[in-house]
Amino acid sequence: RDTGGLSRSIGELFGEWIAAAVADKAPGTRAYYARTTREYLATAGDHPVNRFGLAQVDRYRAYLAERKLSVASINIRLQNLKTFLRWAHEREHLERIPRIRLLRREKRLIRVLSEADVAAWFRMLQAIRRHRPKRPPVRLPNGMRFHPNRKQQRSAAMRERFLRVAYDTGCRSSEIFHLELSQFDLEQGLLRVECKQRLAIKERRGKGVTRARR
Repeated sequence: RDTGGLSRSIGELFGEWIAAAVADKAPGTRAYYARTTREYLATAGDHPVNRFGLAQVDRYRAYLAERKLSVASINIRLQNLKTFLRWAHEREHLERIPRIRLLRREKRLIRVLSEADVAAWFRMLQAIRRHRPKRPPVRLPNGMRFHPNRKQQRSAAMRERFLRVAYDTGCRSSEIFHLELSQFDLEQGLLRVECKQRLAIKERRGKGVTRARR
């Protein structure tokens, strides 16, 4: 092992790493690399690469948190730093790669619409679809009022049909987009859903759903 490589400054190696990325990385990726290196040097300073440790990472992470960046933005920068460390280790500038943990994203609760919310949406779409000139404007859920044009009325009619099928059957959006008239059985109130598999395009699987009666 070339021990001289272990004492090289991290700022110098940052420059070589970005220069090497020109060959196989997109301009946007290289720009992110450069931003990460500038921010790191501004917080941890330029030091021999063999002195890199978790203390510098914690200082850099605290700096990013003070800027009130999102968890995703912070993780992108930390991932860039991990990519650099792997690059330096492969070229024997580092004896070992410190373990850098990414931040965990908080799971957001999915908002579930009540029956009253759903009914309000359908009333709004129906009011847009049925609106006629010289009638009072349509009132949106946010309180705004407007007079829909024909394009907006066609869009409302399409959205109403889409939401009606989704709400009455529980089908996924991808399943609804690929529906054909032959899949509807209006006499029995049934809908045959067919989905193409990702790996075997010609092989199909299907399921039957019954329209909910309201």
